[in-house]
Amino acid sequence: MIAALAFVAVVLLERVITQPFTNYDTLWFHGPIVARWYQTAAFSQLDPLGHWIIEHPDAQVYPYNWHILFLLCLLPLGQDSLLAFPMLLAWLMLGLSVYGLGRLTEAKRFYSLAAAALVLFVPFGLNHVTTLQIDLPLAAVYTASLYYLGAYAKTRQSRDAGLFLAMTGLMAGIKTIGIIYSAFLIALLAAIELLARLSSAPNRPLLKQPLVWVGILALICFGGFWPIKHALEADFPTASALAPNLTEATVLAGVGPVMAEPSIWANLVAKGVALQRTTLTAQFDPTNLSHWVAISSQAITRLQLPFLLMLLQVITIPIVIFSHRQKEKNAKVISVVFLILLTTFFLYWNTPYTSGTSGEIPNQLDPMMGNNMRYGFPVLGILGVATAFSTSLLSSNKNIIVGLVLLCSLLGVTSSALFDEIRAIAFLGKDGFWPGKIIYEFRAAPGRSVGVIVGSLTQIDLLSILLYALAFAGLMGFLIYKRRIYSSNLLHYRWLTRSLKSIFSVSHPLACGIGCISLLCLSIIHLQSLRDINRIEIYQNIDGVLEQYQASTEHVAYFASQRSYLFYGKHFNYSVIHLPPSGENLNDWINSLRQVGVTLVAAGPVPASDYWFQVLSTLSAPGGPLKPLSNQEPDRGPMLYRLEAA
Repeated sequence: MIAALAFVAVVLLERVITQPFTNYDTLWFHGPIVARWYQTAAFSQLDPLGHWIIEHPDAQVYPYNWHILFLLCLLPLGQDSLLAFPMLLAWLMLGLSVYGLGRLTEAKRFYSLAAAALVLFVPFGLNHVTTLQIDLPLAAVYTASLYYLGAYAKTRQSRDAGLFLAMTGLMAGIKTIGIIYSAFLIALLAAIELLARLSSAPNRPLLKQPLVWVGILALICFGGFWPIKHALEADFPTASALAPNLTEATVLAGVGPVMAEPSIWANLVAKGVALQRTTLTAQFDPTNLSHWVAISSQAITRLQLPFLLMLLQVITIPIVIFSHRQKEKNAKVISVVFLILLTTFFLYWNTPYTSGTSGEIPNQLDPMMGNNMRYGFPVLGILGVATAFSTSLLSSNKNIIVGLVLLCSLLGVTSSALFDEIRAIAFLGKDGFWPGKIIYEFRAAPGRSVGVIVGSLTQIDLLSILLYALAFAGLMGFLIYKRRIYSSNLLHYRWLTRSLKSIFSVSHPLACGIGCISLLCLSIIHLQSLRDINRIEIYQNIDGVLEQYQASTEHVAYFASQRSYLFYGKHFNYSVIHLPPSGENLNDWINSLRQVGVTLVAAGPVPASDYWFQVLSTLSAPGGPLKPLSNQEPDRGPMLYRLEAA
């Protein structure tokens, strides 16, 4: 199992370095923020003209703790080759936290390792390692926080309490919903302290321990930095800005009282109610069979065999609880784990936009629901912990578990690679290749969905996926063969271990260090060259167009595009501003572009039926102010236009 984990980790590292970003949120939201920080050497969310980089109001008050790690990984090379490396760290942290929590529940080492491997081999999670979406880091920090909380409850060490508080603050600053998860964990800490005081055992008060106050300080810094920063730098929103429709006076027959403007808090409550309507709690109808089918098909397709195995194992928890053979201690541990699992699932079910809809129509699910299952990564982590304890308690067959874990690792690597290929095809504007939509529509039109999938196989690089499978099979076969040799030839095994110890002994640390660093640098250089090739193919040589037509002192103005990250260039040396047309007079807009020093205009992709498509067609017509710099249609990908002189 350790070899399988190492193999998957190496594959993910290769993907992180060689695969350009194609994820929607990465190119629209997360990537531009980090790019702008890199350009300004400050946590700025404004473009050179003082406009918001992202005009979505939620993005302007978003916490960005994990994005700081993205920035640190961008600094050494000045390119995005290692930009997603913190996602790989989050993936590793999630596995270690699941393993640690399993051991805290006194699950055996083997079963804890197997459960952690199952969590890490979920294909949906593997796909997110090559994005900048911070749902995987949120799950990793959540499970790590639970680990330190469990360690504190078990050992009563102030060190564990301080680390728990620091991790809780970090989680609150990763994502807005992290505040709710942090509040839940703080409530658990309060419950633990209350039970400790009610017990007869002597306990030192929590707030009288210095390391706890260090943790509280870290909690305030990590969790409060971004809210305080946003409040100081941004204009505090007025009630009319938050909900302009609520402030309009209703006048009947020319008379009537003018409604008072609602307070800030009233509008915040209204916004909270509106967000609640987008959750699965509000939209999922348990009496509607199609809703069950939609959620089940999305979960099985995206989470696949590891999720099914963990779910099957956890189903036995109620049986274990009511078994007369179990000790009271085991029953308490199972009850606590099951309670945390249910609470975490409840928090996921009530996370905004889990239904994939805007909440305007009741009892409706959208294909985006499948992609938004990433909000449930914390549930997977706790599911793994429950699996570790349950399998250990039942003493499940180890040989079967090893076989299933190896199968999950192989399927996870190949399935996630297949999804990445399909996502790349969709990125290039191919019709009908949105994976979530294909899965959602499969139950209504299975023939059409199968046809789309089969048709996509002709455009997918199946050879690379096959190479992953062959490399995995070769590695596992080699290890099994060597294990048989060593078990039958103990002297050979001892000779090998002595040789390895001599190589990595204290007498050769410098040579080993230089060799490893050199090998790492050469590998990164080679993989980075592969990423450059992939960027040209997937981004349609947009970097080459920028280098040919754009000077670093000039601005690139964009509108109607969710891929503004691409316009910063390969080395992030281009100034990008968001300046869309306003009003019906396009000539005034063109003149304003010339006044601020814009030479290139970027837009797209936009559907052919969209208003902006018609605007682009008008402006880029022969004799128009915008000259297309490629033959690509704006509905297939982002387009660059040269702004002609007046």
